[in-house]
Amino acid sequence: MEEITKKEWPDLDALAKEIFDSSIDSSSELVHEGVKCSMTEVEVKGPLYHCRCLVNHEEIELNYSEETIHLEDSNSLNPLIFIRVSKKLKKDA
Repeated sequence: MEEITKKEWPDLDALAKEIFDSSIDSSSELVHEGVKCSMTEVEVKGPLYHCRCLVNHEEIELNYSEETIHLEDSNSLNPLIFIRVSKKLKKDA
């Protein structure tokens, strides 16, 4: 098994430049255009919580807002890991 210290890790700063839109004013409200909350079907405003994984051999994709991430739904029993996106993404990211 390969030692963790010898693994090659991705350059997260370079990745951030590829996916985050730096032209957006950070003082304006963050709206993830086209991304709807999986619970409320409302466009996500503020930080986005995103998860994409396999559950019972089926790929699921979940998006939650800051207000709905802690609420229970049919996926609450599964040990899901979410990525928190607090910056505006580029259109093709």
